[in-house]
Amino acid sequence: MAIATYAQLRGEGGVVAERRVKLARSLAEKDLFLSYSHKDAAHVRPALGLLEQHGANVYVDLQDGGIKGLAGSDIAARLRQTVRRCRRLVVIVSDQTGSSRWIPWEMGLADGIAGSDHVALLPLRPGPSASTLWLNQKYFDLYARIERVTLEGERCWGVRDPSDGKYWRLERWIEITKRRLSPGHAPRGTHK
Repeated sequence: MAIATYAQLRGEGGVVAERRVKLARSLAEKDLFLSYSHKDAAHVRPALGLLEQHGANVYVDLQDGGIKGLAGSDIAARLRQTVRRCRRLVVIVSDQTGSSRWIPWEMGLADGIAGSDHVALLPLRPGPSASTLWLNQKYFDLYARIERVTLEGERCWGVRDPSDGKYWRLERWIEITKRRLSPGHAPRGTHK
């Protein structure tokens, strides 16, 4: 498993200007919902940058004006509307993920709306030591994983297919799942 470190994500996600974060809070023309534990808020900007660099239009709930001040069921309604609109979901997975009440719900919602091939996990670890992220979250094995890999001799961000363990480039997963969201393209069980 080629789980990226926080430093790798920061290094390759780039600096994300406040203007881009504000745009990510709105629902206008978004096609990918970024899910995360609020304990991982420091990793949201680099993840936003990474996903946008690879072709996604990312929604992030960071202080979304539509969520601010809402209670539980109203937050759920807003998130449900957002996941339906985006139809794709990427989850930042770290040691903090297990304490989130919303991440499993958002994953199940996106899976039910668009299919499991429209859900991907972005696992992160603090440093180069081995990670135990997958030990306590068995259902994570059902979804694609975004990892640092070498493909065709080049170090890049790849997406691991959970059905066969093969990788393809992140931009290809974004392109294919985006295309399947356009009219006349229903979700399918494979990304390739």
